Amino acid sequence: MEKKYLITLLILSHLIYAQQLIPETQVLEIQDGWDEFMTITEAEVTKGSISRSDANNLYSGYRNKYGRRDYRQESHDEVLQIHFEKLGVKNLGYIKNNLFDIGISPNKMDAVLGGLLRIAHSAKKEGINFNINPKMKSYFQDRLALNKSQINYLHDLAKNLSNN
Repeated sequence: MEKKYLITLLILSHLIYAQQLIPETQVLEIQDGWDEFMTITEAEVTKGSISRSDANNLYSGYRNKYGRRDYRQESHDEVLQIHFEKLGVKNLGYIKNNLFDIGISPNKMDAVLGGLLRIAHSAKKEGINFNINPKMKSYFQDRLALNKSQINYLHDLAKNLSNN
């Protein structure tokens, strides 16, 4: 009788262990696939075969296939949504997806969006001579630990939003 319980226990533990291994390997394959997809897409943008907006549309379309988070399908902070709608943004998820793609972590997302609102309003006031305020640059670099390419992306995005 004890042998039956022991054998059953061993089989169940083996099955549970085997189930835990499967998702880890699949996640690694999906991540490698996404990185490869992004590398190929960025190379096409660099060559001029496709535009930046086409690349962003590709990223948005293939998120679910590669197991990436799609912010377009999620609800957003109502206050941020209202302010971005004033700038002409219908779905805040597109901006969040792009920020996530350039390496901004989800826990910093709302803080970055708040800063983006401030610099977008500054861009609207200053026009073509727009530069990020040194205090805002310090906020992005020191407090949120964004790198220069991420800050440059926010600068360009603020210019685009101010033109709407």
